[in-house]
Amino acid sequence: MNWLVPLLAAGMTATAAPHPGEADGGAASPARNVLFLAIDDLREALGSLGAAQVRTPNLDRL
Repeated sequence: MNWLVPLLAAGMTATAAPHPGEADGGAASPARNVLFLAIDDLREALGSLGAAQVRTPNLDRL
């Protein structure tokens, strides 16, 4: 248990450190586009997977 407190302190210090380019006032890199789809009961009900009854044009374009 004695190792837990220093480990947590080191982890919090490492994650609180500024990112490269931000500390010296440099230009930040452009933001990246990230799309995360979490669908629990989709199965194969997509138009791109061959489902005829379901139309999903926006997802098909991805």
